[in-house]
Amino acid sequence: MRNQLRLFMREFGFVRLQDSVWIYPHDCEDVIALAKANFRIGWDVLYMIVEQLERDKHLREHFDLHPA
Repeated sequence: MRNQLRLFMREFGFVRLQDSVWIYPHDCEDVIALAKANFRIGWDVLYMIVEQLERDKHLREHFDLHPA
């Protein structure tokens, strides 16, 4: 199931920040809700909205975002 979830996240354009931390620069609550329902992992996945992240240059470049 973990491999399926990783593939799902990559297909939607998420980038792995750490082993179990994935990041996406836009609202994706609906996508996460879909993953939780499809994989039946509601309590195992947390959705966070992060306003600022240190050393994010590589992520901004990956997602083609302008500097903060």
